[in-house]
Amino acid sequence: MATKHRVDKAQVPRLRDLAWRLLTERFGGKRERMAEALGVSLPTVSRLLGGKQGIAEPFALRLLDEANADPADFGLAPPGPRPSRFVLLSTRPTWAEMEAAARRLYPYVPESAWEGARRFPSTVELADLTPDVIAHLALAVAAASDRKSA
Repeated sequence: MATKHRVDKAQVPRLRDLAWRLLTERFGGKRERMAEALGVSLPTVSRLLGGKQGIAEPFALRLLDEANADPADFGLAPPGPRPSRFVLLSTRPTWAEMEAAARRLYPYVPESAWEGARRFPSTVELADLTPDVIAHLALAVAAASDRKSA
């Protein structure tokens, strides 16, 4: 399994402050809503807010995206111009791009699952697909094919 890359310890307090600000301003103090929006478990959010753990880079990037903050300000991306929100929303990634991102996030998903997900007929708009959705689809297709062969 691939190792998670942790954010530089010097940035963790700033990210924790940002998480607290998001929790109160955007999620009304509801940790469950925040965890769901960020795609992590409730204990992960609680441990970050409580100072019990650092933060993995994928989680940090989702947190920064939710806060509309520049990752470069937190040492997570090279400095440079950031595309406008309009440009970000108007560009739709391809299936291949989303699958590549999903593969980075979920390295334990077997190759056969990715192949099955590519063949799965779907009515989901490509704009609604995220790496998480694609990975879950791959795992569901693999589980279904395992049940059929058993």
